[in-house]
Amino acid sequence: MNGAWPDGAGELGLEPPQLTSSLIARLELEPGGVIMARLAPQLESGAALELAPYAVMAATSFEWRCRATFPPDVLRTLPCEPLPAP
Repeated sequence: MNGAWPDGAGELGLEPPQLTSSLIARLELEPGGVIMARLAPQLESGAALELAPYAVMAATSFEWRCRATFPPDVLRTLPCEPLPAP
C-alpha cells in the first residue's frame, strides 16, 4: 500500500466473479476508494449501496459515508443518505 486508494478491484488482484454473492449482484471498487454494491434482484430491483471514504482529523484518518437507493422506510433505519439514481 502506498497511502492511496486503489482505482479498481484489479489493483487488489480481485476479479468481478470474486465480488458477488447471493445478495450482491455486482461489487465495484471505484476511484477514490468508493465501494459500490449493486444488490441482487430478489432484494430490491436496481438497489445499490455506496460506501465512500472521507478524510477526518486533518487527513490522518478516514470515516465512511453511506448512500443507498433503498426505500425511505429502510433508509431511516440505516446511517445512509439517499443515493441519486444513475
